[in-house]
Amino acid sequence: MKREVIRVEPLSTYLERRKAPTSVVTRSGDTIYVSGLPPFEPDTGEIADAPFERQTELVLEQMRLCLETAGSSLDNVLKCNIYCTSVDKISAVNAIYARYFPKDPPARILVCVPAWPGRFDIEIDCIATPGLVGTIPDAIADPTLPGMDGFRCAPRVRSDDQYRDGGRRDRRAAARRRASAARARGSGAGPSQRRPRRLALTRRGLRR
Repeated sequence: MKREVIRVEPLSTYLERRKAPTSVVTRSGDTIYVSGLPPFEPDTGEIADAPFERQTELVLEQMRLCLETAGSSLDNVLKCNIYCTSVDKISAVNAIYARYFPKDPPARILVCVPAWPGRFDIEIDCIATPGLVGTIPDAIADPTLPGMDGFRCAPRVRSDDQYRDGGRRDRRAAARRRASAARARGSGAGPSQRRPRRLALTRRGLRR
């Protein structure tokens, strides 16, 4: 199955500045893969020199932006992988993480790592399926922390008209398939038994 690379701005540009050999989001079939990213400052693209709690919110906001750009949402995450530099901060990670996954959270693993060259403390990647933006509230991030609006993304929700149009198309296609099958049964010939229409060349032209 072909892999699709999905650009997520401004994050894709931030990675290209650092010549990182990775894509922010890839998709294959019905599976979406979101890379673990450093906590970027929304306004500058620099790695945030910030407390651990704000770094955690930044990477989760970035992950949410990636999912929504790819046509998914936090509700559709199957698994998260969390990497952080201190076991002492796990309770702080869990408190912030629970705001983004308040109900039926996805599968998860948390690994402590020595350090990154960028002097940040946390990364989170995830695997998700496509789907509509769910009931996750827009204002998850702590409003007292500066710069959190830089990663806001308009939810990609299909309208009621799009749902109705899609349903009509599906029903019409199903009706055509049933009619075709009924004609095949009535003629006593299956698809493999039908003789193709041939054209014969005569002196007066083409004859069917």
